[in-house]
Amino acid sequence: MKSEATLLGTSQFLRSCPAVHSLSVAYFILTPTDKVTTLAVILDSKLAFHAHVSAVCKNAHFHLHALCHIRSSLTDDMATSIAVALTHSCLDYASLLLYGISATNIHKLQHCQKTAVLCSISRGPASLVANPSSN
Repeated sequence: MKSEATLLGTSQFLRSCPAVHSLSVAYFILTPTDKVTTLAVILDSKLAFHAHVSAVCKNAHFHLHALCHIRSSLTDDMATSIAVALTHSCLDYASLLLYGISATNIHKLQHCQKTAVLCSISRGPASLVANPSSN
């Protein structure tokens, strides 16, 4: 059984809470962590979604880099369809949760979208895809 626990709240609320070192749930002892993953969404204790956005962008860049490698073998329609599918599956999944995220995280997600467009319209080398560690 894989279970995780975290305390969620604002910075002020988390500072005012007493330290919780372990939780007992159905005879299992859980140690709270700073972030938990549920349904492929990484929730951090402050609900800032920094780790989630970084993971999403890393995944998107991996797939877009692969697309750029095979781009010259694809028709324009095929490349566009693949880029749209990657955008929907990587970037749009659980996007409703991202309402109100920081401008930095929005910029990272927009960079992934721009990379998808460049990769789908360019027949050039895979160097169009930025290094995901630069996000």
